[in-house]
Amino acid sequence: MQTELDAYKRQRDTVVRNRTMDPPAFQMALPVNDRGYMPYVTADQQKLMDRITDTYLGRPEHEMARMWEELRANGLTPEQLVRTAKYFVNLDGEVVSRAVATGGQRPAQHGGTAWTASSV
Repeated sequence: MQTELDAYKRQRDTVVRNRTMDPPAFQMALPVNDRGYMPYVTADQQKLMDRITDTYLGRPEHEMARMWEELRANGLTPEQLVRTAKYFVNLDGEVVSRAVATGGQRPAQHGGTAWTASSV
C-alpha cells in the first residue's frame, strides 16, 4: 500500500516539475485525532484528488467552490476521509488500522490539524 503511494508520488512530482506554468498550491487540512493520527490517503484516492484538482488549473479563483463540490461528491473532503479511512498514519509515517488509531472508537476524535500541500 505504501509502496504504491510512494511510486505514484514520485511519478506525480515529475509531472509537476515539468509543468510550464506555476499553478497555485492546493492545500488540504487532514484532521489529526487525539492520538496523533490522520487518515491515510491511498494511492487511488490521491490520484483521483489530483485528477480533480488538475482540471481547475488556470481557472478563476471563484470556481474553486466547484472543485470542492466535486471532491465532496467523490468522498475526498477531509471529513469524509476521516469517516471512511481504513488506515491512519501519524506524523512519523507509521500506518496503523482504524482500531489502533482511534482506540477502538468508530469516529476519530479530532485533536488538531495537519496540513498537507500538493502542488497542482
